[in-house]
Amino acid sequence: MKYKILELLCNKKGVFISSKILNEKFNVTRTTIWKYINELKKDGYLIESSSKKGYKLLYYQNKIIPYDIMNNLNTTIIGKNIIYYDEIDSTNIESKKMLQDGLEEGSIIIADKQTNGRGRMGRLWHSLPNKGIWMSIILKPVICIEEVQKITLATAIAVAKALEKCLKIKAGIKWPNDILLDDKKVCGILTEMSAEVGRINYVIVGIGINVKHKKDDFAKDIIDRAISLESYLEKINSYEILDRNVIIKNILIEFDRVYKYILSFQTKKIIDIWKWYSITLGRDIKIIGENYKYNGRAINITNEGKLVVKLDDGSIKEFISGEISIR
Repeated sequence: MKYKILELLCNKKGVFISSKILNEKFNVTRTTIWKYINELKKDGYLIESSSKKGYKLLYYQNKIIPYDIMNNLNTTIIGKNIIYYDEIDSTNIESKKMLQDGLEEGSIIIADKQTNGRGRMGRLWHSLPNKGIWMSIILKPVICIEEVQKITLATAIAVAKALEKCLKIKAGIKWPNDILLDDKKVCGILTEMSAEVGRINYVIVGIGINVKHKKDDFAKDIIDRAISLESYLEKINSYEILDRNVIIKNILIEFDRVYKYILSFQTKKIIDIWKWYSITLGRDIKIIGENYKYNGRAINITNEGKLVVKLDDGSIKEFISGEISIR
């Protein structure tokens, strides 16, 4: 009911809708309408009330609103079900819990704050309230386990394309899935999978984006390696509007598109687009894994998503995972 009222107010933004119209439309009392209007105000919407004229939506503050994301979201798989929390331990952890109850493919879990957000290698991800985008996408692809790496690449593409579309900036992808601006990390992606022999049960794609962080918001150990969208836009003197709902919506649209490439086995499209955004290929790198450390030059990416590196000793080696840094 609350979001149905919101839809009417959004469609008539800046114009009063009388209580009588709302009462008749939803067949409820004025007290019930008043209760939902107050809930919307708590969500961050600025709504003007008048005993004679009714209610008028003016604007809303920096809040994540599922209705705003889903309204006119023209996707076929991704984003049909959006579950939002003001605060949660981790969207990936919550996704695993909800999958036990049959959470459908394409569902999105979003939180304004995470108390136990994690990145790759189990690192803590600082997920402050009103500062970023912390969300997980639920997938149940009918593909080979070896193809899951391409979902990671596709997610990075979706984020990069969404930022380009919303904010007119070209972010770079550091293999396999870190999104960088000015050589600093603005977005991390964590892909987790449950599978049996020959069958994928589910894939959870966690996305964390620093949106409105100031420099002091970052932990000391990453303060020189991390950046937010707001800080970057200020640096390039851009005045693009930072609306988290718009950014999320565009990520879902772009992800819906590239995910279909994977499901239809059009993997070359994924690889070609990833290369366009890559800031890894052609550069000297250091790559570190659980039991190895190599120096070399990144020269290509295979159709399976493996990074091809020409090592300093002249040999060629392919990597399916690892932590890299640009030398």
